[in-house]
Amino acid sequence: MLKNLEKSKKICSNCHFLAVRNLVTPYVPWSGNTEYTISMPQSLRDKIMNRDFTWMKEEQSLFCYFNVWNQNNSNGKAEYENEILQINRLDSCFYFKFRPGMLFEAAQELEKRDASYRESAKDRKLTKRTIIIALITLITLFLDILIRLIQGWKSAGLFGFIRDLIHFIF
Repeated sequence: MLKNLEKSKKICSNCHFLAVRNLVTPYVPWSGNTEYTISMPQSLRDKIMNRDFTWMKEEQSLFCYFNVWNQNNSNGKAEYENEILQINRLDSCFYFKFRPGMLFEAAQELEKRDASYRESAKDRKLTKRTIIIALITLITLFLDILIRLIQGWKSAGLFGFIRDLIHFIF
């Protein structure tokens, strides 16, 4: 149950952009090195979820592909656990749910699309609220005018009501 709960949270161990860096031969973009093209496999993620970092070699470091965080100078397992398993990223990050076999570049594009969709959804929500407020205002004004016309009709009779209604419309 706890593992399923952790798998549904927006934490780095569930994020597609969790990666391993080899500190001995660092990545050099112009070298043609494709060391970072594929996200960390599910088998290693499962070990991380079980708080097992024994598979890591001394020259390796976990990091976020978007450089949100980097564990080059890690103080050990406790720091990894905090960064990867405990901090809930929500909308504060480039979180994208892990999809096995997907390249980082494709995940990056899909994350951008998701972020754009989330922003559009917020805008649509605000627009709906604005329309509802405007509609309530119009209904309130209509009822106010109707009440004033009915009060005028009671005091001036039917003929006065029709006269006031014609003056109001034109």
